[in-house]
Amino acid sequence: MAKLKINDWGALSQTMAEHRAKSLSAQLQTALATGFSEINPKQEPLKDFDSDLTVKSHDTMVIFAISDGEPILPVKIEEQLADVLGSWTPSVPRQFMPDSELVAELRTHLNGLTELRVNHVRSWLAFNLARFQKGHAVIRDLRRGFDNMVIEMKTNFQLCGAQCASCHLLCIHSRLHEGDHNCNTDHKCAYNCGFCEDEFKLCSTRAGHPGKHICVVTAHLCGEPCKLWRRRGCLEDCTKVMGHDDDDHMCSVLVHTCGEPCALRGVKLPDGKIYSCPERCGIPSDQGHETHSCDTRLCPSTCELCGRLCGEPHLHGLSRGTRHLCGETHPCSALCSENGICQIDTAHQSIEATVTARQETFQYTKYTQVAKRLQCVRTIPPGRTSHGGLHTHSNENQPFHFCEARCENCGYFCTLPHGHTQQDHETSHGSMTRTRWEVDEPDRTSLELRGRTFSPNDDRAPMMCNLVCSGIGRHVHIAYCRAADGGSCDGVGVQHINEKLTPNSDKPKDAITHGLYWRRMGFKGQGHIFSAKISAEVYDQIRILAKSR
Repeated sequence: MAKLKINDWGALSQTMAEHRAKSLSAQLQTALATGFSEINPKQEPLKDFDSDLTVKSHDTMVIFAISDGEPILPVKIEEQLADVLGSWTPSVPRQFMPDSELVAELRTHLNGLTELRVNHVRSWLAFNLARFQKGHAVIRDLRRGFDNMVIEMKTNFQLCGAQCASCHLLCIHSRLHEGDHNCNTDHKCAYNCGFCEDEFKLCSTRAGHPGKHICVVTAHLCGEPCKLWRRRGCLEDCTKVMGHDDDDHMCSVLVHTCGEPCALRGVKLPDGKIYSCPERCGIPSDQGHETHSCDTRLCPSTCELCGRLCGEPHLHGLSRGTRHLCGETHPCSALCSENGICQIDTAHQSIEATVTARQETFQYTKYTQVAKRLQCVRTIPPGRTSHGGLHTHSNENQPFHFCEARCENCGYFCTLPHGHTQQDHETSHGSMTRTRWEVDEPDRTSLELRGRTFSPNDDRAPMMCNLVCSGIGRHVHIAYCRAADGGSCDGVGVQHINEKLTPNSDKPKDAITHGLYWRRMGFKGQGHIFSAKISAEVYDQIRILAKSR
């Protein structure tokens, strides 16, 4: 009944789907971040809206970093990641297993927590969308928003994995972190000296170092400065036996890297920022090379089309015209480009407006329509930034688009297909927001219609097109005179008005029949179809005129 009242002839299922999608979308960010639909003033579980039953699922109490429209500061991501790391216990204490294996174990743990939350929210969406068709545009948009948030969720919890700036362990900050790489330890080796047999002395070398554990190098080994001590990663002291025969003093590091600044400098990222890699060249110092490249394998930028990280090599940003892409398929974010209107939305919640007429002031319900272009449903192939062909909101061979014509009185759109062969446009009509009243009674004071009193120049918005013409009985409409200067305009359905009428009182006007008025406007007439002739009785006795703004 509500849809009939506002002359909304759209499918009821679409209206219900829009309402459901709007409700879910409002809670989606909170649901993915916390696992609850609300957290203030108290935690509310995710529920099936139809049954009000809680959606059961294994989940975690971890709070994930997901933006709510504003970019998340890197420090906020680090804080939430640190909370997770603080509650995680590795299968073997750190340094007592290869650090690469420990980081891999930690990544598996983080991925598991993420999947628990994603599956919980996915189940919640499935329960609440089960009775709606997947083809609804609003539901497609909701699922697209869900997918984008999941990508952001996973990206924010990806670990860096580069070598710590203070030792040989790996950085366990977010891959998007700022500042130096940090393993989040004290950087001290946790092993005992391998040479001291009678007492336990801790190794004095930095955590994660290669070679033997030693308390004081000079107490057990050569200890002279390594010949490559200025190179990146060098442990500085020679670890060969005392009095070794050769003259080359070398520490226990097998490969000394170049150490020059990485060549990825001054690169413009998709967001407009200029990026310079803070790392040092990781190529072995004894290997000739012209381009300095650090140990980071992938590009530090994010994909231009989604929140994933770029899947290209680290230095590819140095090439002119480089595009940063993740290598995955992407949904197109453009709007439908085909002719016509994809969807017409009629206001589902009435707008309470106040009209001040000469005779009275009252509130009325204002009904409006909005034309929408829906999002393209096509996908962009991996490695590309666009798909071929037109943008379209449906995969059907001939998607339906509404005609773009609008009623001059109320602004409602034609409900026929775009390019229709029918001569007259059709619509259901709404509030006459584009017109005002003209009353041609002897006292020119007022007109009573459907319980309301209107005076000349009052706003006609409280009335609807399909009610006015039938409500005032036999009547004429006012239109600007189409006759050339000095010419006669009287004819079938037309009679010239000699007096000056507002608006634009200097422009001559005609009284035209109801049928001619609607034919000129191009829309199928509303209300009763009256005689095509304007009789003296109609013009002189009824004298009720409606004038366009």
